[in-house]
Amino acid sequence: YRMTSPSEYAAAFRKGKKTNTEGLCARVLKGVNSTDFSVLSPEQERRVVFFMGPDGLRDLPGLSGHDILKRIGYDNRYIKDCVNKGKIFKLAVFKNGESIRLADWDGAVDVVKAAYPEVAEKVESRRSELKKESLSSIQSRSDGFDMMETYLNGPEENRFMTPERLAESDGTLVDVRAFLFHSCGLRSLYAGDGYTRNEENVRGLTEYIGANGPVDAFGEFEIIDLDVKIPRNRVANK
Repeated sequence: YRMTSPSEYAAAFRKGKKTNTEGLCARVLKGVNSTDFSVLSPEQERRVVFFMGPDGLRDLPGLSGHDILKRIGYDNRYIKDCVNKGKIFKLAVFKNGESIRLADWDGAVDVVKAAYPEVAEKVESRRSELKKESLSSIQSRSDGFDMMETYLNGPEENRFMTPERLAESDGTLVDVRAFLFHSCGLRSLYAGDGYTRNEENVRGLTEYIGANGPVDAFGEFEIIDLDVKIPRNRVANK
């Protein structure tokens, strides 16, 4: 019995065949040109990113590109926005790194604090509340603040919570949750228990979180192209 290498996994994936995935992790990369795919996330300001583990990789062969994005926790509105902006998607498969943590609240807060030392105290001060209070409940505290709408509008909008804005804020629960949503990728479907969710709140696969950086920092890796098309019957949806 031996571990599957990233290149062996890629070969099985391209044939639509399931294979042993123990010891592997992966991340869906998105971008518009080749340099975008040399890093885990091309957004310079993104210091933390999400990964899937062996259970996620096991189920992907045979799925469409769109279904893979749904499986890892992308919502329909976000997928459509990416496709409309001409983004393309790839799956980067690595040997499981020691540097990634399970993306439950404790893992996420620890990784975010290490990546953003300038706001670490503010994030830490809300750790226990983040575990207890849902996103919709937190959003309802602040006059109809739609964090996803603000995210899609981009950092020009003054409610888009960058690390600089969080550092200058009072560090309320709303401030910290908006920062995690806008700057760290803990968006609408993030549940805080280490598993992805879809829009029907069905539990998906185990998710991990770690620092952004070059794809080749993991050593051996393989990149697989994903063909993402919006299903016709869902174009009007969300």
